Amino acid sequence: MSELARFARAAQEGEDDLIVLCTVFERLIARAINTLQTTDADLRLWLKSPKNKSPKQSPFTLPQDPETLNRYVGIWKRFICYIFRTALTSASETPTAIGVMYNQEQLEMIFAVRRQILRVGSANKESREMEKLLSRLFALLCSCIQHRLAANQPFTSPIMHWLAVEGIHVEADRLRRPQEYTRILAASLYIHRLLILEAALPKTEWHGLPVVTQAACQNPLERLQNYRRIWLTEGSASPTSKILRTLAYRLSIIKREGTAPVVHWSDDGEVLFYTGRAITMSSLRQCLRSMISEAEQTLLQLTWGDATSISLLQIQDSLTWNGLFNKTGYSFVTATANQLDIGFTYSLSRAAEANGSQKLVKATATGLEWHEQRCTLYLQQERHVCNQLFSFMHMLGGQPARGPEIGCIQICNNVYTQRNIYVLAGEVVFVTAYDKNLARGGTVEYIFRYLPGVLGQLLVRYLVYMRPFACALPIDCCKDDYLFATPNGPFNGGHASEALQTAAQKHLGYGPDEYTRWKGPGYDNNSGTESEDEENIWDRQAGHGTRIAQLHYAVQSGFLQRIQQPQLNAFCAASKAWHDLLLRPDNTIGALVDSASAHRRIASSTIESPWQKRPRQQTSSGSGFVRERTTSRLPGTEPGDDMQYQLQTILTHLHGVNAKFRSQEQQDAMEFVLSTPRQSIVVLPTGGGKSMLFMGRAVIANDRVVIVIVPYVAPIDDLLARAHKHNVPAMRCTFTTTEVAALIVVSADIAINLGFSHYATQLASDGRLQQVFLDECHVAITDITFRQRLRSQGRDSG
Repeated sequence: MSELARFARAAQEGEDDLIVLCTVFERLIARAINTLQTTDADLRLWLKSPKNKSPKQSPFTLPQDPETLNRYVGIWKRFICYIFRTALTSASETPTAIGVMYNQEQLEMIFAVRRQILRVGSANKESREMEKLLSRLFALLCSCIQHRLAANQPFTSPIMHWLAVEGIHVEADRLRRPQEYTRILAASLYIHRLLILEAALPKTEWHGLPVVTQAACQNPLERLQNYRRIWLTEGSASPTSKILRTLAYRLSIIKREGTAPVVHWSDDGEVLFYTGRAITMSSLRQCLRSMISEAEQTLLQLTWGDATSISLLQIQDSLTWNGLFNKTGYSFVTATANQLDIGFTYSLSRAAEANGSQKLVKATATGLEWHEQRCTLYLQQERHVCNQLFSFMHMLGGQPARGPEIGCIQICNNVYTQRNIYVLAGEVVFVTAYDKNLARGGTVEYIFRYLPGVLGQLLVRYLVYMRPFACALPIDCCKDDYLFATPNGPFNGGHASEALQTAAQKHLGYGPDEYTRWKGPGYDNNSGTESEDEENIWDRQAGHGTRIAQLHYAVQSGFLQRIQQPQLNAFCAASKAWHDLLLRPDNTIGALVDSASAHRRIASSTIESPWQKRPRQQTSSGSGFVRERTTSRLPGTEPGDDMQYQLQTILTHLHGVNAKFRSQEQQDAMEFVLSTPRQSIVVLPTGGGKSMLFMGRAVIANDRVVIVIVPYVAPIDDLLARAHKHNVPAMRCTFTTTEVAALIVVSADIAINLGFSHYATQLASDGRLQQVFLDECHVAITDITFRQRLRSQGRDSG
């Protein structure tokens, strides 16, 4: 196998022709990316979809991490090398026994590329000959992608033959595992889509190729679909179709067998074994203590020896997005009430009064001027502190987030988005957007992360004193709303890895390349298939994206301004459990699990969704399993209390002391609602008094809330009028509702909105949600307009 795999290795020293081709391929990818960036998003929805008749929810784009694209390009460079190592050098050459089959068109293209390489020689990169080589290589690669697979003979395709060889793990002398092979398949799939887009709708013309540019195409969607249906969709008898099937098969294996754990812990939770390497927690804690001490010393030096701390409890700040807090440029530093907007003036005076190398202002014949060399050194040290803050916020702001999530933190509001750093009740909080969910579905979800006190103080002092002064220096530096940024934009995954590896190499002696996939001891560290009933907020904070984890931890963007203290307490508990793991003294071995478990219970119980599946319990006969059934009753009463007392309370409140039910059926229905299991259907005739059921429930709900979902908007005003007539506090729920009443009436179009779902979840988390009614529920069956939406709402409220 190793002998066969050598044909698929990267270009080696001395293989000048292959090195030239790899360089030309980089130019080809750059040109294709330029086309991708000018292509309409609606077209890219179709480009990303493997389905013939439906687009994806998110468009085909560049990978979030630039290193991912580099890796994809590197893998396909091996394919180019494979072609020219296995193909005949001329038509007269005797075929080898390697088994790669090229059709006549492909062989002619290979010969043409080889001849063109000889013509190029040492020509300029922008020469006409180089442009011809670029076009001929592009035509050859498109021919390989557009290779019709024969029935049950996939390896007649050069791409599929190469992918089979790539399945050989040369170093381990075995075949690659499904998890290892996925990266190669994903790379090939991405390049297929990128090159087919370039073939179908290039931005610019290609030398000698019959292409239609985007500007000249009258119907871009139709043209893209003609290419896509034949070469990029499932069941298209193309290499791409085979890759899609293989990826689907790989997912089925992982669902069945799970994935191998990357890390595991010792029994006492003091040693982390990462890919076979033992990392003691004492060494990691010492690393963090050393990093914090170093950052404090550097900050002390850059503030000219001023160690004055800032009283975080005195800082006024809020998550709300109204009034003063939504003003562009606002942050807790610039807020007048906090009196913290003094950093530049204070630092300037210290810089002018300092002695020696710390004196950044010098006197000249024309007045005071900046000392350029010392200012440059100051900025270098400021950047070093900034990189240290990045490492701290990544490692100690709860379970580590992905690099781009930390890199996109904003210091202040801008014209588009809200800031990410707050000081709430004396604690520094930063909010990260779950970027993987944004890439998958286009929705934004937020995760709140608390910093330990010493790091919160360090960050605030940096923002108050250092950053304003550094941004004002007359030397080019990054003056941006982002906390962590370069002249090319915010930090990405590559910057994150570099900062973390530098810190680990200095303080640990080696640089681990992965931090985001491990959790503390006692947090179910095994990596396998995810269970809806077992996932909790720890998975979400670690960057895992199951549906239940989303319900438990992340907060929808529309709900950001309505977050309540119990949820903040849960976020705080999750972060502090992580602080306990990484910052506790080494002489408290054994205290970690109890402390972390307490934080975990607080977090999980506070954020738990009221619609989470309940655990099943075995029947007394042991013959099967039944879902747990709960009985709703009047708060403050016991199960044995007289039902007649509740019924009489409802009648008296709604209709007077001598009131009676309209019919025995209505009374039976009221008793059923008061004692029924969680889900039920009540049927009464027209005029039978169905509204009394939810109004009566609201009457005896005390401080709890009854929600009524109606399919149409028209009946809402009538329901509210009748409720007010009977002295039942009621209100209509809108997209921006944050208040509560005993009875809340909401239309179906608002009820299916995720913002309302979070609103109801918060009520349940506070113990204030009594019951949910769906009025006129028969329309979920009889009216196709509401069928899908109301069934969806039924699943959510069940």
